[in-house]
Amino acid sequence: AAKQVETTKSYGAQIKSLVGSFWFGNKQLV
Repeated sequence: AAKQVETTKSYGAQIKSLVGSFWFGNKQLV
C-alpha cells in the first residue's frame, strides 16, 4: 500500500508539473 501511495504521489507531481508548464506556456503566449 505504501508503495502505491508513493507511485500516486510521483504521478500527481508529474501531472502538476505538466499542467503547470502548460499553463505557464499559455500565459506567455497570451
